[in-house]
Amino acid sequence: MDRIPGLTRDYTASLDTLGIALGSAAAKVLGRVVRELLTANVLPMPDDVEALLPRIVEGLAGRRVVSAYARRAKGRRLWLWYLPHGQVIELLLVTNSPPQALD
Repeated sequence: MDRIPGLTRDYTASLDTLGIALGSAAAKVLGRVVRELLTANVLPMPDDVEALLPRIVEGLAGRRVVSAYARRAKGRRLWLWYLPHGQVIELLLVTNSPPQALD
């Protein structure tokens, strides 16, 4: 199932904060993670963790988001935080600290 990515302001700001430039090795690894999410048959995928976000994020609809799914970028200390909404995947944040799974 192909989906559409929705980028929040917090997502793009987190890339800047972490120094992830367009075309860099880290950006390419994150691009692979995004493609995995966009083409997955079912979300969340088995290795994804549901957790509280490290900070409150403003979602695409202007609402406050406090928890989401996190997926680690293979071989990197980067986690991409997202929420699936049918055909749209809301990309919320990228962090360099691991999520603390909800019980």
